[in-house]
Amino acid sequence: MLKERISAKASFSQNLFTGYKRVWRYLFLFLVFILMSLPLFTTFSEILTKIVEKTEVYQVLGKYIVPFEIRAVSVLVKPLGIESLPTASHLLIRKANGSVTSIFFSWNCLGWQSLILLILTFIVGLGGNHSVLSKIESIILGLSGTFLINLVRISLVAVVGYFFGQLSATLVHDYLGTIFTMVWFFFFWYFSYSFILSVQGESQN
Repeated sequence: MLKERISAKASFSQNLFTGYKRVWRYLFLFLVFILMSLPLFTTFSEILTKIVEKTEVYQVLGKYIVPFEIRAVSVLVKPLGIESLPTASHLLIRKANGSVTSIFFSWNCLGWQSLILLILTFIVGLGGNHSVLSKIESIILGLSGTFLINLVRISLVAVVGYFFGQLSATLVHDYLGTIFTMVWFFFFWYFSYSFILSVQGESQN
């Protein structure tokens, strides 16, 4: 009886390792491709931003989602001693010397790129014989975690801009922000395969 349990557990662990290894490989390829094509992605994002700004979708995002995100970032940077004033489209940061830095937020800051990448990893990572409940739990964790990570990423850009200037903030936004998001994806899938996803017909105990 003990031997059967050990065998079942070993098989279950192997399935998890195989699944995570597959997702890890795709994530690594995504990261390399994004970093190599970053100028193209930046240009594409700017073009897409201009297009969406002319639609009703932009009006909804600009009226409800963007102001919420600005207020959230204002709250996150406050413990660091950064005084800021959120408006409908800008975060006004007052520096110690009295000067004010204005950071503009658009719908492009909502992290739609991260959402698309997350959905792609869902297709790869949830393609195995996992229980429906564990898949739903992983999806909820992935969506909520990616949303929070995006807020932290934007807050990091604001903090860097406050202490080191606009150029440093731009570099963090364009490069380190992408790596920061990818690190979250690696952790998310490791956590999901280790503690959430279970194979149908296998006991989690």
